[in-house]
Amino acid sequence: PQIRYNEYEATEGTYKNPVEITTKEQLNLISLNPNYHYILKNNISVESVSNIAEFGGHFNGNGYEINIENGTDSFFVQTAHTAVIENLSISGIINIKTSKNGIFTGINYGKIINCKNNAELNTDSGKTHVGAFAGHNIGEIISCINNAPLHFGGHYSGGIAGYSTKKIYSCGNYGAITQLEGKTDTGGIVGQNQATVPIEKCFNFGSVNGGIATSGIVGKFTGGVQISKCFNNGEITAEEAGICAGIAAEVKSGVT
Repeated sequence: PQIRYNEYEATEGTYKNPVEITTKEQLNLISLNPNYHYILKNNISVESVSNIAEFGGHFNGNGYEINIENGTDSFFVQTAHTAVIENLSISGIINIKTSKNGIFTGINYGKIINCKNNAELNTDSGKTHVGAFAGHNIGEIISCINNAPLHFGGHYSGGIAGYSTKKIYSCGNYGAITQLEGKTDTGGIVGQNQATVPIEKCFNFGSVNGGIATSGIVGKFTGGVQISKCFNNGEITAEEAGICAGIAAEVKSGVT
């Protein structure tokens, strides 16, 4: 199915028959039908992305990349429980202006699977809960990689998610992470984790610079969870008499 420009609507997109996205105009019409199934058919460059307030469908990047030249918000502002974003790469420069924000989504209730971030992230001063894939993760992030530098302006900042209460599995960070202000709870994977499920098989190779509770995997975590089979190979530094660690800087439950 193809999006019809003259009617500004999409034909029904199902899992077996998704709407094909080949142009930036089609990409910016997703907000009209946010619960459809979509598949990207080629790389696309856009100046910015239209505000997709809540996405509840299935977006298959199909191994292609969206380059956002001057973004100021998440690709999806929020994902619903039914949402799946997979096999997508995003590149460019994203300048975040609000808290609970990220490059892929601000608040994730759905699933983000096998995605890559190649976009540089810059966050305004005082903005918190920011990460490459989700500012606030209440869903699942699986097999996702950040490759780009991330510059944060507030606490709860991470290479994958700023703040998480749910699953982060088999994810990694290669990008340099710098927390410029509000230097608490910074991690190569997640800034603060309060999940009831373990963070498993995650790794960090990027440098992480922050303050209080700065770590290669999780800056601070609570909630009776575990960090399992994770490792850090990046340089971790803390300023302002902060605490830094390879795996977790501030711990209130078990680490295995």
